Amino acid sequence: MGRDTVNFIIDKYYKSIDDLETRLSEADHLAEMTDEKYTHDEVFERIRKRLKGKKDLF
Repeated sequence: MGRDTVNFIIDKYYKSIDDLETRLSEADHLAEMTDEKYTHDEVFERIRKRLKGKKDLF
């Protein structure tokens, strides 16, 4: 594996971490704006559906 490939992989990794942090911050902000709460099962069922390509996330 060449240096360019390693750098590319590291850049992709850090971008994905940044994207995740941004999405978690957005989720925290939205959660603060509502009194509506979801159970663990509701949240993870919606995530599973989203990962499987079904788009009914909240």
